Amino acid sequence: LGGTSTRVASSKDLKTIHKMEVFHTEHDLSHEKKLINQAIATVIEKERVDNISIGVPGIVDRYARTFRRIVNYPELTGKSYEALFDLDVPNSRIVVENDAALAGLAEANRGEAADHRVVAYLTLSTGFGGVRIQDKKISRVQGNSEPGHMIIDIKGREDSVCGQKGCVHSYLSGVAFKELYKIEPSECKAPKIWNEYGSRLAVAIINVLAMWEPGIIVLGGSVASQFDMFEPAMHDALVAQNLFDVPKIVHSELDGMNGILGGFDLIKQLF
Repeated sequence: LGGTSTRVASSKDLKTIHKMEVFHTEHDLSHEKKLINQAIATVIEKERVDNISIGVPGIVDRYARTFRRIVNYPELTGKSYEALFDLDVPNSRIVVENDAALAGLAEANRGEAADHRVVAYLTLSTGFGGVRIQDKKISRVQGNSEPGHMIIDIKGREDSVCGQKGCVHSYLSGVAFKELYKIEPSECKAPKIWNEYGSRLAVAIINVLAMWEPGIIVLGGSVASQFDMFEPAMHDALVAQNLFDVPKIVHSELDGMNGILGGFDLIKQLF
């Protein structure tokens, strides 16, 4: 479940997608739940469901089995996992994770990062999220990491989603991009804008290098699809500092599917 779109998919082997439905995310929870239930019925084709993996854009409580804080879908905050669907599956067979964490898990197991022990995945989409993957598993030390809410300018602009001032999200999320530049990222061709974006992204990445020491960084999400536009300025800003070695930074080859595939990978690891 994303801030913009929702994907529901099934798999018979946890390797490939058997069937998938994609629809615009509705911020009326009862309507969204109805759409999810309809999509589930379509993708399972009346077969038995053994396990469910759910990815959401925020923080989850894995012990209380609740959505603790979902900034890009606040309607879910504080609710139990069952608020999203009606399906007769034991709670013990349902796993819920941050959507960026699932995407990063897929990148570390299936994508260009598969040969690296420590992977940082950053999603530049409606929001800005990320995860550290170590030995092809979500790091439980940083189980609810939210790199998008690191402060990079203590006197910066107030984020319209989380309310913090000067956080990464307030400059680099898709929501912030439209607020700052009055244009959709996919429509923007202005080098000045992308140079500014790339330079700010470099600041966020330096913080990630300081905390996570990844062997590779994978960028995914709708804004990251403009990689060629912001990469030169990002690269120049990164190599200008001399404290951290800059690892390989790539655009996701699994983008759009990595959250779904990561859900399959997590089920495989846990069950």
